[in-house]
Amino acid sequence: MIKVTYKIDHLDNEPDVEYFDTMQEAHEWADEEMARRVEWAVTHSAYTVTEKEERELLETELTLVSFSEEYGDE
Repeated sequence: MIKVTYKIDHLDNEPDVEYFDTMQEAHEWADEEMARRVEWAVTHSAYTVTEKEERELLETELTLVSFSEEYGDE
């Protein structure tokens, strides 16, 4: 089982945690969530966001997500 932990920021003590059967499912969810968060930031910005700034937002989001394998007691 793959555990995905996704923080709101680096100080988040209660991050979103999702579990997936495959790494592909985990990456698909993380990609969709990153795109959603970046789009929200761009849409709600009081200023025009350049492509460079949007890439920087995506780079920041990449630092907030982590993947780990969880092993059950079988």
